[in-house]
Formats: sequence, C-alpha cells, structure tokens
Amino acid sequence: MIGTLTNHLWQSTVFALVAGLLAAALRSNRANVRYWLWFAASFKFLVNCRVGRKSSATRKAALALAAVLAVAAPVAVGMVTAPLRAQTAGLMCTEPDPAIRLELQSADDKILQVDGIARDQEAQTLARELVDRYPDDFIVHMRYQQWIRATTGPAALIERYKSLAAAHPGNPMFAILYAQALRNTNAANASQAIEILKSVAASPLDPWVHLTLAELYSWGKSADLAQASTHLDAWFGACPTVTNWNALSGLIGYGSAATAANEAATLRAQLENETDPHLLLSWRFVWLLELKAQPAAGPAAVRQQIASDVARLEAIPAPNDNRWPELLETGRHLAANQ
Repeated sequence: MIGTLTNHLWQSTVFALVAGLLAAALRSNRANVRYWLWFAASFKFLVNCRVGRKSSATRKAALALAAVLAVAAPVAVGMVTAPLRAQTAGLMCTEPDPAIRLELQSADDKILQVDGIARDQEAQTLARELVDRYPDDFIVHMRYQQWIRATTGPAALIERYKSLAAAHPGNPMFAILYAQALRNTNAANASQAIEILKSVAASPLDPWVHLTLAELYSWGKSADLAQASTHLDAWFGACPTVTNWNALSGLIGYGSAATAANEAATLRAQLENETDPHLLLSWRFVWLLELKAQPAAGPAAVRQQIASDVARLEAIPAPNDNRWPELLETGRHLAANQ
C-alpha cells in the first residue's frame, strides 16, 4: 500500500512539473491550450487513484493513456484553436475559424456599403474592433493591416507591430506581421523586413514568410523577380487550394507559367459549383492565370471559355456588391481580347 502510494505521488509530481513547464512554454497561446495541459496532469492523478487496486496491466494502460493525453491534448486543441498552430505539424494558410471568416466577410460588406471618408472611418473602426476581439489571430491582424494601411498609411502600422514584435521575442507571428507592416514603404524598410523574415524560426506560418518575401522581392531596390517567383512557388506548394488574392496577383505578375497553370486549374475546379458571391469574385484570377499559362489550345480557346463563364455568372442574381459588375466587365473585356 505504501509503495503504491509513493509511486503514485512521484509520478503525479513529475506529470505536474512537465505540465507546468509546457504551460510556461506555451504562454503565448490561448488559455485553453494551457487548460488541457493541466487537465492531463489532473487526469494522471485521478487515474492512479481510481486504478490503484486494479491489475498491473490496467495501471500500465492508464499510465500510458495519461502520457498520451499529456502530449496530445495541447496539440489537438492547438490544431483547432491556437492562432499560430505552433504545436502542430500542419501549415497555416488561411482563416482557421469559420466564425472569424464570416465576421471578416461581414466587415467587408459594411465597408463597401459606404463611400469616401465615411468608408475610411468605418474600416478603421471595424479593424480595431476585430483585432481587439481576436488579438492572437494572425489572419485578423493581416486584415487589420490591409484596412489601416489603405486608410491611414503605414507609419502607425510600423510602430504598432514593431512594439508587438519587441514584446513577443521569438514569436513568428509578430515577426511576420512586423515585416508585413514594413513592406511597400521604402528601400531601408524592405531590407529590414527581409532580414527579419530570414531570421524567423520554422513554424506553421512558413507559407506567410514565403509570401511576404515574394512581395518584398517584387519591387523597389530589393527587386529580384527570380527570388520572388521562387518564394511564390513555395507559398503555392504549401497552400495550393487557398484563395489568397495577394498571392494570386503576384502569380499573374511575376510567377511561373507552370504554377499559373496549376493554380488556374485548381481554382477553376473550386469555383465551378461555388455559390458564395465573395468567392465567385475570384473568377477574374482564373481567367488571368489561364491567359498567362497559354495552354496548348491557345488564347482563343481560353477567351471562348471566359465568355462561357461570364454568361453563366450573368445568370446568377447579382449580389449587393459593387465589385460584381466590375467582375463581369473584366470577363467581357478579356473574352473580347480588349
């Protein structure tokens, strides 16, 4: 009895120490990751108490289960909710949470319903509300940067993300966001952003390192279109089914024809049966990528296909989005070779 109790106490103590160390290491993740760590340690304590009188085989099975929970629980939760996916082997390419994606779409709709100064004010308000509500979500921060850059310029963004990067040393998310804030400003900032990204440790956010480097190498004194194309290929290699408009615009401008052909086919397959108007706006990228790829059938066949696509889209009830008529007009011009 004494021996069993002693074993139980030292094993539970070791589990608690390991949980404490992991919780400290994961302090930049959401609280529920650390919750599951402590849950695993508590489960270990409970299991020993409940199976103390069971057979040796049962105790071993329970210990094995507790060990699996100690390692797998934070990883499993991280795969679903942790903003950086830092404890997973998978790569983060797009919005991890459908609810957040819907909020971002709703914000886009609200911004498009107003014009002029009112639109800028609405964008700034919604951007701040979202980033305050989801301070650990990478995609929300990216959208925040997009809206704030368009309405107030990059200076405030650079200061904000410089401070956040300094407050989170070694955190890939804030390093990448700081580099994103620095891009498209001046040569010195572009060089600094490139050096920051080269020093970022490997993480599930690696595709964003490549995409940001592609953007930085695509213009200004740092321009190196071969490097830009290489990093763009790395983005699409990691995230082939993700509809990122910045990446697709880059692919049209300076990407390889082979990657353009692959992405055009992938995106066309995704959009063929799509009904969401927000996603259907991506048809313009399909058309431009197909023209860039220049298939064996030639540009005439591509333009004939574009005309067929436009006719099908014209039959859809037009959404309340001023980008929709622009999409159809773009398709008509491309089909007519204008």
